[in-house]
Amino acid sequence: MIFNSSQGYGLLAKLFHWITFIALIIQIPFGFYLVGLEFSDRRIDLENIHIIIGISIFCLVLLRLIWKLFNPSPKSEHNFFRGQNFVAKTNHFLLYVSIFAITISGALKKLYMGETLNFLLFEYGFEKDNFQLADAYYEVHIYANYLLIALVTLHILAVIAHHILFKDKIKNLEQLYDSIHFDDESYGDDWDDDREEDEKNLVLSETAFGKFLRDFS
Repeated sequence: MIFNSSQGYGLLAKLFHWITFIALIIQIPFGFYLVGLEFSDRRIDLENIHIIIGISIFCLVLLRLIWKLFNPSPKSEHNFFRGQNFVAKTNHFLLYVSIFAITISGALKKLYMGETLNFLLFEYGFEKDNFQLADAYYEVHIYANYLLIALVTLHILAVIAHHILFKDKIKNLEQLYDSIHFDDESYGDDWDDDREEDEKNLVLSETAFGKFLRDFS
């Protein structure tokens, strides 16, 4: 399914997410590696690759935001604390802001250093350099990267905690089901294991965690 639905994200949204995530995992350490290199032709070549990846991430995020306008994200049914949606939306907003800040500041730093910006078949440069502005944009670039690392780490930890809490909740539900007396007289003498399983599945289907269990079982 390409489009998002009330049940979950569609294929295109998942592709945007995972391609961007993988690109960031490559790009962030790549950038810090460049910082330690002496100025040379090799560094310039690697910086051009770094810029191509950065602009590609920028375009991916922009396309993802446009996609979200016409294809809203599914609403979360699993809130474990008050304000969870606000925290999640704030994290996503700051992720977008940091990615845009990193890309724009990195490009401007390079241009104000008097270098040309190469992307695919395009080449662009400023007529005059400005090393003071280049240093200022470089500072923005570095601190925006630190912010991005913190936000990505928080996002990963939240996903891990989310799934652990899901598992705990499902385990509690299963313990509740096991405590039910399925040999109640109202079920008759012909109660069997298959019907017991069907009854458990019926109860599961009426809960948000049951939906989660069905989707991932």
